[in-house]
Amino acid sequence: MSQTIVIETQFFPPVYALSAIAKADTCLIETHENYQKRSFRNRCQLLGPNGITQISVPLAKGKHEQQSIQKVSISYDMPWHKTFIKLCQSHYGRSPYFDHVCEQLERLLLQNFELLVDLNHAIMSWIVTFLEIETELRTTSSYYEIYPEDNIWDMRSSITAKNYRSYKTVAYPQIFEERHGFINNVSILDLLFCMGKESIYYL
Repeated sequence: MSQTIVIETQFFPPVYALSAIAKADTCLIETHENYQKRSFRNRCQLLGPNGITQISVPLAKGKHEQQSIQKVSISYDMPWHKTFIKLCQSHYGRSPYFDHVCEQLERLLLQNFELLVDLNHAIMSWIVTFLEIETELRTTSSYYEIYPEDNIWDMRSSITAKNYRSYKTVAYPQIFEERHGFINNVSILDLLFCMGKESIYYL
């Protein structure tokens, strides 16, 4: 029986989320929910010399909590995407696969996506292509509070900023591991910078 996973749109998702996606035949990205604050929909966790650095994509002014995720716009009042790239350079400049990954990352982020869902979908598509993950990416056609099918794994809002460390992943060499020890389930970018295309074997 084919396996389908349903997950909310995420900005450079945690490693565990990609591990689950890589094991599925199809990944449905939820695009018919309302936006939720303080989630990985517009933030991610990177690792730096001082430990975890939380990065958020700034949103256009307005009330987003009850707004359709399809209407949530990104703010470019400040060049956050350029700041994000510089942060990756300072955090991962010594990583084995920095040059290859950062070049593609910069090309992706400088496209200046207007909508958060479009940015996140482009990110997910890039990750799947880069790692040659065979999972088919699709978006939901409507919203279901509960999926009754046995072959659908509903992971929407399962991994949060409060519990993400509880999702255990296989350890891999991290840049500042000698200082902080291995830190579990941070952004997939951490794995990509450290392991490159070999990340697929860890997923």
